[in-house]
Amino acid sequence: MMAQMPFTQKYAAAFKKNVDIAIHNSFHPNFTYQHAHVAFPITSWVEREGLCHHGNNRLMSWFNQAIKENWECRNDIDVIAGIADRVFGKEDGLKWFPWRRKDDPTKINMAEATDFFNKQESFTAGCTKKTLDPATTPRGGVMWPAFTEEDAMRFESSEAKVRGDYIMYEDNKPFPESDPPRRFPTPSGKIEVASDAIRELGWDYLPKHREGGHTPVSDPEDFKEHPLVLCTGRPVSSFHEMGHWWPWTDELEPDRYIQVHPELAKALGIEDGDYVKLESIRSELDG
Repeated sequence: MMAQMPFTQKYAAAFKKNVDIAIHNSFHPNFTYQHAHVAFPITSWVEREGLCHHGNNRLMSWFNQAIKENWECRNDIDVIAGIADRVFGKEDGLKWFPWRRKDDPTKINMAEATDFFNKQESFTAGCTKKTLDPATTPRGGVMWPAFTEEDAMRFESSEAKVRGDYIMYEDNKPFPESDPPRRFPTPSGKIEVASDAIRELGWDYLPKHREGGHTPVSDPEDFKEHPLVLCTGRPVSSFHEMGHWWPWTDELEPDRYIQVHPELAKALGIEDGDYVKLESIRSELDG
């Protein structure tokens, strides 16, 4: 978390001064861990089971535990349930986290917890551990909506790789939970680019462009000192925390590399493989 903040050192100083207690669920002793008062060692995804929900589409799938937990590592939800038991007492802790494993009440039954939460929303009610588990059902997962377990087991066609409807709102098909069947589920019945509901929340009725900070447009004075624009990205081998810390993924991309436009590199006398230093009003780095 902390390493992702702008002006990291300034943020860290303010964090240290103003946060009374910081609790970190730690997979590795990263920068945020260094500023925490308490750290709980948590499991990686290979040490637990649970729901995998892809944020850029509607696919839900399930992953099974591959290896036992190492040392004192625990699933993060087990840590939170344990804190609830200590703070409120076990009886009240069970009210907040009732999905306990029969063989070990200090651990959450992830299948029961997942089924409970998915059933709170009709679109995902059929996405249960029973229908998602790749060990007992077709692999690939389910594209919600799946209102029942029968819906979750349906392939759209014989060529489909995943279950459910790949396109949610499609011509010549009823829209899910729409009345009448072809009405888009908004107050106007249409895709609302301009929205009264959004305006009532205090946001733009019609989306507007807002220039980001420290660009040639928003901060021309800074641009005089720092005339280049940097776009950062994530290599696959270093995506998220585990990819950054694993030694075998580090071997794939051992060096931080900087890609420069060929014309700019020629103007600055930079050759492929050269080390360069990037500077901004915030900090500097080599690559």
